[in-house]
Amino acid sequence: MKYEDFSTNRKGKREYLNDSLTRNLMKSLNGYFKTKVEISRIRTGSSQEIETLINEEALLFAMYLRGERETWIPRIWGDLFGKKENGEYFGRRIEKEI
Repeated sequence: MKYEDFSTNRKGKREYLNDSLTRNLMKSLNGYFKTKVEISRIRTGSSQEIETLINEEALLFAMYLRGERETWIPRIWGDLFGKKENGEYFGRRIEKEI
């Protein structure tokens, strides 16, 4: 553990990894992104990898920002963290103002 100055009044800790620890960390992180989740894909399939899910959510959000979609409901939040009893997502529904 190495202590570093971030500014005049703030100090922080940073840990540097050697090559083998870096390799192990990257291998574990890669394995995590290859994990399957039970959230259906946009086009086909009932499960997908986390990496694909993140990419699809980014695409849906970009379509919402460009005005190609009226609403954007994050599937990650709703499906991973649950829904209310009436079927609506626990998170907020985002709608464009007209």
